[in-house]
Amino acid sequence: MYAPSSMIIKREVSVTSTPHPIHFSPKCPQHPKIPSLSSPSSSSSPSSSPSPSHGRKTLRRRIPTSLYDGSPSSSGHSPGTSPMGTKPSPSTPISPSPSMAPGGAPPSSGSRESAAYDVSKLTISVASDNETLQLGVDESYALYVGGGASLSIVGGATIEANTVYGAIRGLETFSQLCIFNYDTKNVEVYNAPWYIQDEPRFAFRGLLLDTSRHFLPVNVIKQVIDSMSYAKLNVLHWHIIDEQSFPLEVPSYPELWKGSYTKWERYTIEDAYEVVDFAKKRGINIMAEIDIPGHAESWGSGYPDLWPSPNCTEPLDVTKNFTFEVISGILSDMRKIFPFGLFHLGGDEVNTECWNSTAHVKQWLQERNMTTKDAYQYFVLRAQGLAIQLNWIPVNWEETFNTFSANLNPLTVVHNWLGPGVCPKAVARVLDVL
Repeated sequence: MYAPSSMIIKREVSVTSTPHPIHFSPKCPQHPKIPSLSSPSSSSSPSSSPSPSHGRKTLRRRIPTSLYDGSPSSSGHSPGTSPMGTKPSPSTPISPSPSMAPGGAPPSSGSRESAAYDVSKLTISVASDNETLQLGVDESYALYVGGGASLSIVGGATIEANTVYGAIRGLETFSQLCIFNYDTKNVEVYNAPWYIQDEPRFAFRGLLLDTSRHFLPVNVIKQVIDSMSYAKLNVLHWHIIDEQSFPLEVPSYPELWKGSYTKWERYTIEDAYEVVDFAKKRGINIMAEIDIPGHAESWGSGYPDLWPSPNCTEPLDVTKNFTFEVISGILSDMRKIFPFGLFHLGGDEVNTECWNSTAHVKQWLQERNMTTKDAYQYFVLRAQGLAIQLNWIPVNWEETFNTFSANLNPLTVVHNWLGPGVCPKAVARVLDVL
């Protein structure tokens, strides 16, 4: 016995996504992954007229609210119209059924009535076949879960999106509407019908993973990425190299990963490609980081000339062109692996005392009438220039802004981590902030 607003998801549910069919196993919360799409959808919507290019109407208006908690949309459009610009049909209400129990819980089994609606099909309609993943990609979607009169059978659920990544977010929301009933062993959706129009409030929704200080195998990184997809996060900040270890293979300078903890705690370039590809299929970008010049002691295990001296192992040697040749080689090799438009260059916690106590560095500074603070700025700006030449937008920790904000490259993204205060200052200088 089920409440009128309850739905049963059949054990074998066919999911169609024009032009490729896929199948949905309704064991929530995990959602199916969208297949590669080679052409726009050709299915038609009962609530909108077909367009010349595809049957499903493209989402034309963006909604200014984010509904990542799975709640139905009740705002973002004019009265009497849907967010797609068409009048909603009487069978597609905006709000859920009033039979929802207090707190959003499904109705108790004792109050269930003899009405159930089978979801026999989930239709996914994607307007564009462009699978490029970058910051700001359209992740909006509309999710419809039908309902009807008592004992009626409805056609199913529909997800409409402009891009495959919007469809992935819609699938995640759909999976979060599913509840497993341990009494009947059915997967159910309560309080149907549902209509959800959703888009992210923030273009960058990130999680930092530090595998230099604590090595993590590739399969564990994949588990983290899967978890991110459930929360609709879209950027993995991979802090892959630091003073403790250098685990990444760099073909241009193959001795660098001698700085890894052991031979078994390393990432080959194939591993890195695998992580990037795995993340892309879940709509997640990878922003890699090398933290220079102050967190780079591990670099000297393979190339000791990068150290100012055996007693001064960080910051890296600012006086040598070889230092910047190595940085350029690392960035060039990593650019082939990481297509994301942002690259993190670190720049935090730079203790320059040993530059002053190293004879050749001290002489270099004196010849140029530079202080160690000036040398720190010189190093960061030169590294930024190398990244920009590779069409990357440089990201730096906020110490760079706090120390020489007026001279930072205008493309710089300032990464706040020390507390409040820096964000309004950086925005006032027309810089982006994380």
